[in-house]
Amino acid sequence: MPEIRPCYGFNRPTKLTLILGVAWFICLGFAPSKLQSPIPDQFIVGDFVNKQALFWEKVFFIFPTSTMIFHDSDDPDLILQIIDLKNPSALNEPLMDDAAFKTYRDQIMLQTLRDYSAGLQKFKKNDLSFVPNNDAEERLKAVYLSHPDRKKRAFSNQIKIRAQSGLADKFRRAAETASEYLSTMEEIFLTHGLPPSLTRMAFVESMFNIEAKSKVGASGIWQFMPETARLFMYVNNLVDERNSPIKATRAAAQLLLKNYAELGSWPHAITAYNHGTYGMLQAIKKTGSLDFDKTILQYESPSFGFASKNFYGEFIAARRVYYKIKSQIQFKIRPKILDSVVLDSPMSLQDISKVSGLDIGDISRYNHCILPETVSRNYDKPLPKFFEFFAPKTPIEKLRKKMTQQISQNRNF
Repeated sequence: MPEIRPCYGFNRPTKLTLILGVAWFICLGFAPSKLQSPIPDQFIVGDFVNKQALFWEKVFFIFPTSTMIFHDSDDPDLILQIIDLKNPSALNEPLMDDAAFKTYRDQIMLQTLRDYSAGLQKFKKNDLSFVPNNDAEERLKAVYLSHPDRKKRAFSNQIKIRAQSGLADKFRRAAETASEYLSTMEEIFLTHGLPPSLTRMAFVESMFNIEAKSKVGASGIWQFMPETARLFMYVNNLVDERNSPIKATRAAAQLLLKNYAELGSWPHAITAYNHGTYGMLQAIKKTGSLDFDKTILQYESPSFGFASKNFYGEFIAARRVYYKIKSQIQFKIRPKILDSVVLDSPMSLQDISKVSGLDIGDISRYNHCILPETVSRNYDKPLPKFFEFFAPKTPIEKLRKKMTQQISQNRNF
């Protein structure tokens, strides 16, 4: 999820916000709408990042959600074991319903991790002759004790085994959903001068689930936290524009552009979306380098954990896997059927419905960012000025006509 520090929240755009925004783009030497070509697509992949990406390619493309992959946390593509829980020979039990399967999966995962942990404890004794007691210890001995560098890590108590669910089937479904939005998202990124393939970050953030919500409060396909989102979007008791794929994509483009302007490196700018710009500035300062492999391997911070270290590698993998899937499947690109209008004054859903001819249910379907409570109870409360409203062309034309008439009446008055 995106993070930015320090963060100052605004409930709506102010004159100061707009002035600062224009000044910021002038300082960068351009305005997004006038860009002729994007910032160079310099997604550098070092040896270690490539190892990470190879692991995540397997997760995104090969292993389905029924599988669990046990691997070295600090050397991700070093896979010790793959358990397919949908395979009767692995389960040795009849197929289960979803709830029972989840419980059984968690039990298998915890027990397997305990077995690996117990085996790793034996390495502390530097005993090359220990007799493995189970399959996990057999694998540990074969993988680590037969390789000099790995053996050194094992005896230094530096091995951490991690479990990762496969995501191949989920990624394929996400790619189908993405086909509805990606062309528009790429246009938005190009308008901001960003490489269009940066939009693949949405796979890493949410697998293109427009209703995605995290345990810590992030929301939407770009997983914005509320305080960061308010720098770019409306997030209040009536609307949450984090849940609009288009509006959130514009915000993500602005944040990524800011990250790149401050850090000057795509690997660091992309990781800053997860770890924060300040954190990446600290990483560059402490390592004295823009070499991202060096950042991953040398930078230490309590908050720079597995997710942050792997974020860029996941992005690289998502780009590769989406390209593979797209070349295999002919996605149906849906024609653009929605238009939009920016409200020039506050207007309630009730009023919009009367003017446009749309019922409130349709309004909600076209505008994911209008909160359910607004639709069910607060439909008479005005949406804020400058709110961008999406709908098919005919209702939008009716709204534009109404707003034009109001402007004319106000001038005559």
